[in-house]
Amino acid sequence: MRNKRDSVALYMLTVKRSKAEILMIDSLDEYYDIPTLLTSVNSEEVYDGDFTTRRVVIWTLTFTMKGYFFGPVTNKKIIKFANTNFYASPRDGDFTTNAEPAERVKIYPGLTANGEPTTLANNTIDYTEINKDDDWGYIVIIEDA
Repeated sequence: MRNKRDSVALYMLTVKRSKAEILMIDSLDEYYDIPTLLTSVNSEEVYDGDFTTRRVVIWTLTFTMKGYFFGPVTNKKIIKFANTNFYASPRDGDFTTNAEPAERVKIYPGLTANGEPTTLANNTIDYTEINKDDDWGYIVIIEDA
Protein backbone atom coordinates (compact mmCIF):
# COMPACT_ATOMS: atom_id res chain seq x y z
CA MET A 1 0.00 0.00 0.00
CA ARG A 2 1.30 3.41 -0.88
CA ASN A 3 -0.48 5.28 1.87
CA LYS A 4 -2.67 4.81 4.88
CA ARG A 5 -5.77 5.79 2.93
CA ASP A 6 -5.35 2.73 0.68
CA SER A 7 -5.03 0.52 3.78
CA VAL A 8 -8.24 1.93 5.24
CA ALA A 9 -10.07 1.38 1.94
CA LEU A 10 -8.89 -2.25 1.79
CA TYR A 11 -9.87 -2.80 5.43
CA MET A 12 -13.40 -1.42 4.84
CA LEU A 13 -13.84 -3.59 1.76
CA THR A 14 -12.70 -6.69 3.64
CA VAL A 15 -14.81 -6.15 6.75
CA LYS A 16 -17.98 -5.16 4.92
CA ARG A 17 -17.88 -8.08 2.49
CA SER A 18 -16.52 -10.85 4.66
CA LYS A 19 -18.80 -13.75 5.49
CA ALA A 20 -17.64 -16.86 7.29
CA GLU A 21 -19.38 -19.89 5.82
CA ILE A 22 -17.75 -23.00 7.21
CA LEU A 23 -18.17 -26.73 6.68
CA MET A 24 -18.33 -27.96 10.27
CA ILE A 25 -18.71 -31.73 9.89
CA ASP A 26 -17.60 -33.41 6.68
CA SER A 27 -20.10 -36.26 6.93
CA LEU A 28 -23.08 -33.85 7.17
CA ASP A 29 -22.04 -31.76 4.15
CA GLU A 30 -23.74 -28.71 5.68
CA TYR A 31 -22.30 -25.22 5.74
CA TYR A 32 -23.01 -22.85 8.61
CA ASP A 33 -22.86 -19.06 8.60
CA ILE A 34 -20.68 -18.09 11.52
CA PRO A 35 -21.44 -14.61 12.91
CA THR A 36 -18.24 -12.64 13.24
CA LEU A 37 -18.18 -9.46 15.31
CA LEU A 38 -15.36 -6.97 14.84
CA THR A 39 -14.54 -5.75 18.37
CA SER A 40 -11.54 -3.48 17.79
CA VAL A 41 -9.26 -2.03 15.13
CA ASN A 42 -5.79 -0.65 15.81
CA SER A 43 -3.22 0.65 13.40
CA GLU A 44 0.44 1.17 14.16
CA GLU A 45 3.03 2.93 12.04
CA VAL A 46 6.66 1.88 12.46
CA TYR A 47 9.41 3.93 10.83
CA ASP A 48 12.90 2.69 10.06
CA GLY A 49 15.03 5.78 9.74
CA ASP A 50 13.42 9.09 8.86
CA PHE A 51 9.81 9.57 7.71
CA THR A 52 10.61 9.28 3.98
CA THR A 53 12.75 6.12 3.86
CA ARG A 54 10.81 3.13 5.16
CA ARG A 55 7.47 2.84 6.88
CA VAL A 56 5.47 -0.20 8.04
CA VAL A 57 1.75 0.06 8.80
CA ILE A 58 0.47 -2.77 11.00
CA TRP A 59 -3.27 -3.31 11.32
CA THR A 60 -4.55 -5.37 14.25
CA LEU A 61 -8.16 -6.50 13.88
CA THR A 62 -9.79 -8.26 16.83
CA PHE A 63 -12.81 -10.46 16.12
CA THR A 64 -15.27 -12.42 18.20
CA MET A 65 -16.74 -15.44 16.46
CA LYS A 66 -19.90 -17.14 17.58
CA GLY A 67 -19.80 -20.84 16.92
CA TYR A 68 -21.33 -24.24 17.44
CA PHE A 69 -20.28 -27.18 19.57
CA PHE A 70 -20.90 -30.65 18.24
CA GLY A 71 -20.52 -33.82 20.24
CA PRO A 72 -18.71 -36.84 18.90
CA VAL A 73 -20.27 -38.73 16.00
CA THR A 74 -21.18 -42.20 17.19
CA ASN A 75 -23.23 -45.09 15.92
CA LYS A 76 -26.25 -45.70 18.12
CA LYS A 77 -29.18 -48.03 17.88
CA ILE A 78 -32.17 -46.83 15.91
CA ILE A 79 -35.10 -45.46 17.93
CA LYS A 80 -37.99 -47.89 17.50
CA PHE A 81 -40.46 -46.59 20.08
CA ALA A 82 -42.12 -43.23 20.65
CA ASN A 83 -44.40 -42.72 23.63
CA THR A 84 -46.25 -39.43 23.99
CA ASN A 85 -48.61 -38.28 26.72
CA PHE A 86 -51.09 -35.50 26.00
CA TYR A 87 -52.51 -33.45 28.87
CA ALA A 88 -55.68 -31.37 28.78
CA SER A 89 -55.33 -27.89 30.22
CA PRO A 90 -56.80 -27.71 33.71
CA ARG A 91 -60.01 -25.79 34.20
CA ASP A 92 -58.59 -23.81 37.10
CA GLY A 93 -55.43 -22.86 35.19
CA ASP A 94 -53.15 -24.60 37.72
CA PHE A 95 -50.58 -26.64 35.79
CA THR A 96 -48.73 -27.73 38.93
CA THR A 97 -51.12 -30.54 39.79
CA ASN A 98 -50.13 -34.11 38.96
CA ALA A 99 -52.86 -34.69 36.43
CA GLU A 100 -53.21 -37.90 34.47
CA PRO A 101 -52.70 -37.60 30.72
CA ALA A 102 -55.84 -37.16 28.66
CA GLU A 103 -54.44 -39.41 25.95
CA ARG A 104 -51.42 -41.65 25.41
CA VAL A 105 -49.97 -42.39 21.97
CA LYS A 106 -47.53 -45.25 21.44
CA ILE A 107 -45.73 -45.78 18.13
CA TYR A 108 -43.52 -48.75 17.31
CA PRO A 109 -42.39 -50.72 14.25
CA GLY A 110 -44.51 -53.38 12.62
CA LEU A 111 -43.28 -56.13 10.31
CA THR A 112 -44.93 -59.42 9.39
CA ALA A 113 -43.11 -62.76 9.36
CA ASN A 114 -43.09 -62.50 5.54
CA GLY A 115 -41.12 -59.21 5.71
CA GLU A 116 -44.07 -56.98 4.81
CA PRO A 117 -44.68 -53.72 6.69
CA THR A 118 -47.77 -53.74 8.88
CA THR A 119 -49.76 -51.30 10.99
CA LEU A 120 -51.57 -54.04 12.91
CA ALA A 121 -50.19 -54.97 16.32
CA ASN A 122 -51.47 -58.57 16.09
CA ASN A 123 -49.62 -59.26 12.81
CA THR A 124 -46.15 -58.05 13.78
CA ILE A 125 -43.10 -60.02 14.78
CA ASP A 126 -41.17 -59.10 17.94
CA TYR A 127 -39.46 -55.71 17.72
CA THR A 128 -36.06 -57.28 18.50
CA GLU A 129 -36.24 -59.14 15.16
CA ILE A 130 -36.79 -55.93 13.16
CA ASN A 131 -33.58 -54.43 11.75
CA LYS A 132 -33.03 -50.81 10.85
CA ASP A 133 -32.73 -51.73 7.15
CA ASP A 134 -36.07 -53.58 7.05
CA ASP A 135 -39.03 -51.93 5.35
CA TRP A 136 -41.24 -51.80 8.43
CA GLY A 137 -44.49 -49.98 9.05
CA TYR A 138 -45.65 -47.95 12.04
CA ILE A 139 -48.11 -49.27 14.58
CA VAL A 140 -49.95 -46.43 16.32
CA ILE A 141 -51.90 -47.14 19.47
CA ILE A 142 -53.99 -44.35 20.98
CA GLU A 143 -55.18 -44.90 24.54
CA ASP A 144 -57.73 -42.65 26.21
CA ALA A 145 -57.08 -42.11 29.88
